[in-house]
Amino acid sequence: MGEPRLYDGGTVTTLDPHPFAIRPYEPTDEPSWVRCRVLAFLSTQYYDDVWPRRPDVVAPSFGLVAVDTDGQVLGLLDVRVDGDEATIDSVATHPDHQGRGMGTALLEVAVERLVRAGITRLDAWTREDQAANSWYRRNGFSEAFQYLHVHLEDGDDAEGFTTPAGFSSPVRAFVHAGIEREQELRERFARVYVCRQYVRDLSAGTPIETSIESADYALGMTQDFATLNAHAMEVAAAYDDLSTKRIGRPWTNQEVALGFVGDVGDLAKIVMTLDGTRRIDGIGLEQLEHELCDAIWSCLVLADRFGIDIGESFPRQMQDLVRHVSELRADEESTDSATLAG
Repeated sequence: MGEPRLYDGGTVTTLDPHPFAIRPYEPTDEPSWVRCRVLAFLSTQYYDDVWPRRPDVVAPSFGLVAVDTDGQVLGLLDVRVDGDEATIDSVATHPDHQGRGMGTALLEVAVERLVRAGITRLDAWTREDQAANSWYRRNGFSEAFQYLHVHLEDGDDAEGFTTPAGFSSPVRAFVHAGIEREQELRERFARVYVCRQYVRDLSAGTPIETSIESADYALGMTQDFATLNAHAMEVAAAYDDLSTKRIGRPWTNQEVALGFVGDVGDLAKIVMTLDGTRRIDGIGLEQLEHELCDAIWSCLVLADRFGIDIGESFPRQMQDLVRHVSELRADEESTDSATLAG
């Protein structure tokens, strides 16, 4: 995706092969806005936080949407502004369009608008979904506070819950509780979530690109890789067992590396087919997904065998690359300026 740019009126254009634009929310967006939010939330711990219509947003609060060429909402971000602080009320990307950077592009436009308005602090609240927590950390937010969301569901013990005279005991309820009661409440209720507050300091007008420098970015990446690595090692152990039964030993490091080379070759053929350069029957995104995961698995196995902590090294290497690219961009801008001056 090309680097988003904010233009007058709030439109953002991209070089994405399936382009989308980011602009302020309009009343005619409501049907696809509601549909986008519902579908995005279905696979999260907020699956029953369904709104049949968009709540009114009054200035200086504002809403942004990412729309396709037909004007259908693919992503959304609503921000509530209170004095010099702001809160993300809703952020969502349609499940068919996740992974394209829409959420980050929406956030970048919102941050630029907030900084221009003199807002110094942006916060957000989310539950335990790893993707959401990692996204906030990658985008310059730091965790500031925790408490519990507790749901009383049909079949849970309703002792202690009261209702007015003439009513039954509650069938469902939603309450908040202190984090110190987590173990007690998890033993009693099926749906208990830790709700985290994330805060991003806007006082320095920090551009979103520098968020990769933060310690929270590294923490989020480390936690992501810890989960990936655990799964990869389970599969590696199973393959080692299978290989031992077949050839009397696990694969060597060189054999794992050669398997990786084979995966990359297959990956290249699939990409060429999807881009129309080659013609191979039966090739689609499912095959691309498989080869990408195979290649990542090989990298994780090799890292583990050589004692490299990918969770620690990957964010560090990415930070180094960001600094290197920033230096190259600065050199290019200096060259352009010198050319124009000449």
